[in-house]
Amino acid sequence: MHATGTDPLLSQATHLVKIKAPQAWPVSTGRGVVVAVLDQGVQLNHPDLVGRVLPMVDFAPANSSKSYEETHGTAVASTIAAALRNAEGAAGVAPDATILPVRVCSDLGCPSSAVAQGVLYAADNGADVINLSLGSDEASDALKTAIAYAVRKGVVVVASAGNSGDPCTEGVTTACGNPVSYPAAFDEVISVSSADLGGVDSWATHNEFVDLSAPGEGVLAAVPWSRYEPVTGTSFSAPQVSGAVADVLAVSPTLSPAAVRTVLQESSTKVVGWGGYGAGLLDVRAAVTRAAASGVVDRPDDSAVYTRAGITRTVKGEILKRYRAAGAEAGELGWPQSDEIGFPGGASSVFTWGHVVWTPWTGARIVKGAVLDRWLTMGGVFSYLGAPRGEEVRIGRGVFQEFNGGLVYWTPQTGAQAVRGEILREYGSTGWERGPLGFPVTSEVHLRGGAFSAFEGGSVYWSPRTGAHTVRGALRDAWASTGWEAGYLGYPVSDEYAVPGGVRQDFQGRSLLFTWATGRVTEVR
Repeated sequence: MHATGTDPLLSQATHLVKIKAPQAWPVSTGRGVVVAVLDQGVQLNHPDLVGRVLPMVDFAPANSSKSYEETHGTAVASTIAAALRNAEGAAGVAPDATILPVRVCSDLGCPSSAVAQGVLYAADNGADVINLSLGSDEASDALKTAIAYAVRKGVVVVASAGNSGDPCTEGVTTACGNPVSYPAAFDEVISVSSADLGGVDSWATHNEFVDLSAPGEGVLAAVPWSRYEPVTGTSFSAPQVSGAVADVLAVSPTLSPAAVRTVLQESSTKVVGWGGYGAGLLDVRAAVTRAAASGVVDRPDDSAVYTRAGITRTVKGEILKRYRAAGAEAGELGWPQSDEIGFPGGASSVFTWGHVVWTPWTGARIVKGAVLDRWLTMGGVFSYLGAPRGEEVRIGRGVFQEFNGGLVYWTPQTGAQAVRGEILREYGSTGWERGPLGFPVTSEVHLRGGAFSAFEGGSVYWSPRTGAHTVRGALRDAWASTGWEAGYLGYPVSDEYAVPGGVRQDFQGRSLLFTWATGRVTEVR
């Protein structure tokens, strides 16, 4: 699964990018994990939550308003588990997790007795994670006891640190991040403050009890009714961590609450000067990778045997060397998904986030991401591209990778496209992607008697009789109006060339002349 679905607001959910959630989704989306949201209630039929929310349980005071709007709880729930690729809004950190909504807040506030009841209910009714985006400066013994009970049952409890981060007063250390907020300050709870790589949020409570941070400014969330708004507060930092916990537990369900905390903290992005904001910035991909790599690894000299969830995979030889150089199971490729797969002249191994392909002539090379998708769609090593000769190289706004039979280029705007043979040579003669053609927007398209590839700035057409030639601009438009290569002009037999007063290009049938003075294209013999 990739973060390029049809959700129209996904690009505006910048908090997901900051915590690298989309990069974790190919491995885990939280499927099978239940997250209890103890809040003011959740809109059960919101388009981005419908089908993933269990029936709501109500522990709010009996004399409270039942019509109290569910804005806060819906926003929290969507931050955790809004659906991915459903053509609605954005997505949650764990888009396939299940929400258990427990109403403990109302127009009268969030009484600690109601929250304690909610925690006990969630712990006894299938919750794997409890999110508490609420707090008080008074510690409740009943709530502390309930949380301890939940944690003993293996439930991970996450809470927002609060929004009362006072500036540090010289000589008075207790003024930093006061007042202390409960339940976030309880030892068993993962306490979450607000910060990102751009800096800390001084308004967010920050103190020695905070375990880590996640973005809390302008978090795009679902709110009643079928609306989406940017929301701010540690109330929306905490559910990002709860979603990450769901992703982690989906790949390693036996981890204890203490082990989950360790995974999150050790995989977080460390930032100097984050005193009081915890171990670092939440990194969902790193956390999932660390959790997924919690199997048994036996590493003899020439092979490595990986065992996880009862499944054993062996990586060996030159592929193993390249895998280890990339960080092995904790690196960019993740956990091995196959044993070595042989093909005529070489072998490959499949990993969570890519393949390693080896031949005696090319060595072991990594293929990943959109380039990998394009290569596999074309047939992998059995396509005209063959085996990779190099690895991904970043160029400007995109990347390219060299294969035995051509190149694959990728940009966010054009996707991954393959270029080969005479068309590739012609493309190179124009200056590659830095020239007037820019990046390719199609792979090679076969035509009757030839082929073409389209680029941002024009096309390259090829036939055995005419060779490969670039057609662009007004000349290309005029040629297109005659029926392209199938029209009476046929294939181009030259590139464009300067003539007095304009530019000319020759085709099989006749030539086209662009005149600078008139801005028009005419046919010439």
